[in-house]
Amino acid sequence: MYRWPGRGSGWRGSRGLLRRAPVTVVTTIEITLPDALAEEAKGAGFLSPEAIEDLLRCKLASDRLKRLQQARDRVSARPEEAMTQEEIQAEIKA
Repeated sequence: MYRWPGRGSGWRGSRGLLRRAPVTVVTTIEITLPDALAEEAKGAGFLSPEAIEDLLRCKLASDRLKRLQQARDRVSARPEEAMTQEEIQAEIKA
């Protein structure tokens, strides 16, 4: 008799298929802060793992958006003329 793996086994079923659930790797970091800043951040709830994760994710997303905007600005700064239908066909043939 086949027994389906139970909860917490790390296995998930999907439409009769058995697959391994993704494994999350965790990294531990240590930061050094001035005492006054550390106390203020702790009091505001910013030193919990969840809060630090949220801060890092927000900053990374903000930086990605900034780089995207910079790339868009670079592309729009040098507009190229649209290709004609004949030029498109020549590129396709090449």
